[in-house]
Amino acid sequence: METKAPFAVAVILLLVSLSSALAAEVTSDRLLNAGKDPNNWMMYGKDYRGWRFSDLKQINTENVHRLVPKWAFQTGITSRWGFQNNPIAVDGRMYITTPMNTLFCVDAKNGKLLWRYDYKNREDAAFLIDANRGVAVGYGRVFMGTIDSHVIALDAETGKLAWEVEVGDRLIGKAITAAPLLVMDKVVVGGGMSEYGANGFVAAYDPKTGKKLWWFNTIPGPGEPGHATWPGESWKTGGGGIWVTPVYDVELNLLYVGVANPAPDFVIEGRQGENLYTNSVIALDADTGKLQWYFQHVPQDVWDFDSAQQQILVDVEIGGRMLKGIAQPHKNGFFYLVDRTNGRFIYAKPFVERMNWATGVDLRTGRPIVNPESFPTKEGTVVCPGVHGGTNWTPIAYNPKMGLAYLPVAESCNTILKTEAPYERGRLYMGGRYVKTAERAYGHIDGVDVRTGETRWRAYTKYPVWSGLVTTGGDLVFYGDLEGDFVALDARTGEELWRFNTGSGIYASPITYAVQGKQYVAVPSGARPRIAGDGAPELKSAPTGSGVFVFGLFED
Repeated sequence: METKAPFAVAVILLLVSLSSALAAEVTSDRLLNAGKDPNNWMMYGKDYRGWRFSDLKQINTENVHRLVPKWAFQTGITSRWGFQNNPIAVDGRMYITTPMNTLFCVDAKNGKLLWRYDYKNREDAAFLIDANRGVAVGYGRVFMGTIDSHVIALDAETGKLAWEVEVGDRLIGKAITAAPLLVMDKVVVGGGMSEYGANGFVAAYDPKTGKKLWWFNTIPGPGEPGHATWPGESWKTGGGGIWVTPVYDVELNLLYVGVANPAPDFVIEGRQGENLYTNSVIALDADTGKLQWYFQHVPQDVWDFDSAQQQILVDVEIGGRMLKGIAQPHKNGFFYLVDRTNGRFIYAKPFVERMNWATGVDLRTGRPIVNPESFPTKEGTVVCPGVHGGTNWTPIAYNPKMGLAYLPVAESCNTILKTEAPYERGRLYMGGRYVKTAERAYGHIDGVDVRTGETRWRAYTKYPVWSGLVTTGGDLVFYGDLEGDFVALDARTGEELWRFNTGSGIYASPITYAVQGKQYVAVPSGARPRIAGDGAPELKSAPTGSGVFVFGLFED
């Protein structure tokens, strides 16, 4: 019997190895059940609902003080706009994208490099924002959008290119910064660039071949519903880009997409009207891309208050009945809840402490009650929240145990100076500029009751919060700050429980996952140089870079 034991052990190890290899195939069924798989972080928002919630509770409020670095991976690439990646961790592998579209696959347990793919952006692209927020993984492939408006598919095992398609016209400024989303047999991407007058789009492609399956223009052309909201030919350069990954309702088969601001940003002359579908959440049929409904947060925007903030799908009881809702903290400073079956407005509650552009919203329609003194002028108009918003693209998180959504908030104002806005192909098309104001900028993390929109707790931060959030079954909320501190809060109260400095500002989104029974928390770290109006006038620029730090419990 003793001589057979090693053979038995070898057989068991082989079966485990084969099981892991088989599990490495991310299928539609696994994606549909991603929220029930605590060990993996298989898509941008953790699951189709965008909750960024993990059931993992090995790391919890009682032992989070024992969290220590386990490994770090440095990409060697810096960025003007900060390291904005949202890592994907699947079956012991982590996929990391850099600002200029280099993709790394590393061992999620120790950070060892498994393969690397260097995408070469076309140098004639009008807008190289150097920002990339992640990938989609499935069907044996990794999918990434690029800042010169291509979509590529790589072999998940080797990193070899499977296919590449050009999606938009890079010469006029179209770009893709958001992570793609795999929905059944489609790779869904969104792009455009409002600040260049490059119209936004949402498109779906065949994951096997790259064949285009459908296309939706966020700025309706002649003959399309909503076109009349654009006078003359203003629709041709209307903006309405896509900055964030959609969320998806499996039962309704609807994709929900946040659309950015109109162009030019600060000038209404020439585009008087509601400017559909800018500053809106749109619901698209996932099979056809056809518009089912929309809700516009800011008609005729002149403050750069786009709707490109992360949304979450929540079912809540209101007035004695269950409501299928879609919740979103908006750049304009209001937290919205809308019926996701039809776009009906439910409520909007302010979450910022500084607001002067509006006095509230119409309780019947949700349309803002605009302060007429907040419109940009040539002399300069102070607007709160500022151009970077009360929050921005960095995602929120939702903990179903608490019924709380956690918001990263920026308290800052800008002076907007309006100018002439002639359109030039491939050039900035904003109609003005913005500068910092004398008021001190700061931030906070809010725990918001999604049933009512009321803030249950607020944890103040020295600077505006520019990182995304993640929450866990261990009753924790993780976020990062502009000085590079990675922080854990008690999800019930907002009390700070742990802090670690990564050496550079955090502009990205943390995740949590498990390998071989051990939970890890990962956060990308890499500041951007300080820019005008970034909401942190006192902050000295931290060292730039792009690296991922991974933490686990200290083991005696």
